[in-house]
Amino acid sequence: EQRWTSGSTSPLSPASVGPQENESYASKNALFSWVGVIMYLPSEDFDPTGYRRQFITDYFKDKYCKLVRQVGEKYGIMCHWAKLEVSDDPNDSNAEVAASVRKHFGPSVIQAFNSARDKYDPKRILSS
Repeated sequence: EQRWTSGSTSPLSPASVGPQENESYASKNALFSWVGVIMYLPSEDFDPTGYRRQFITDYFKDKYCKLVRQVGEKYGIMCHWAKLEVSDDPNDSNAEVAASVRKHFGPSVIQAFNSARDKYDPKRILSS
């Protein structure tokens, strides 16, 4: 699936062009491409043991997401911050995921998000 959108001044949008005191041609006409990969899981009727579902889920989290992060680092690709998957592989540094988000959005945006989350979701009910 591929989608296109213009830039956004919302600080946590992956299409963020940052805060704009004076809108410029570049910020007004920024174009972002979204590529979504959907991995379908077999239903319980076709996978009664759950083995195939678990295999696909593990592969997605441990292989695919790691590959996307590596390619993203090289070409400036940013995964949507709310859709990041953290690997279960103990050899994969999950700290890199958080560091990439902090680097992309900057410390002030991350601090504002964490402050709002502390205030409105202190028990982390909405966290995945």
